[in-house]
Amino acid sequence: MSPRWPVASRLPALAAAALMLAAASPWALAQPRLLAQRSQTLCQMPRQVPESEALTVLLDSAAAWQRHVGARGNAPVLGRSVRWPQEQVLLHVLPEQPTMGIRVAAVKVQAGPVLVLRVTRPGPGQMAPMALSRPCVWTVVQRSGPRPWRVQVVDAAAGAPALHLAERLAP
Repeated sequence: MSPRWPVASRLPALAAAALMLAAASPWALAQPRLLAQRSQTLCQMPRQVPESEALTVLLDSAAAWQRHVGARGNAPVLGRSVRWPQEQVLLHVLPEQPTMGIRVAAVKVQAGPVLVLRVTRPGPGQMAPMALSRPCVWTVVQRSGPRPWRVQVVDAAAGAPALHLAERLAP
């Protein structure tokens, strides 16, 4: 018959194992969170993309930010500084739109990790300036770990939600 150890005697070992797991992989225990966002009507693109296509990019270092955003000038103000070791920046740009009244905003982060965005358009009878626009949303999120970010865009005018894989921009 094997000896039965009381649960209390095993707690220090279990606690130590949990701490080691958390230290080795901070994203393993928690889902990334949305920390900040900034929507823009006329987005500055970090790279060229046809007007008819959406763009989803991931910036995960200060060097990548400087090379692709800061060097072009007019970097968006995110409302706070990015803590690069713990955070990443996701940018989603809509295809070119015929009006300035279209907005895109981050709603939540789901397991996966998936950033869920919602597109809003002017309703019937609402006025919006008629000019070409390229709406986008910059988001600061917690690091996701090794799994790539996906962005789900919910747009009632487009029908079913569209899913985009974030392209990591090199430093």
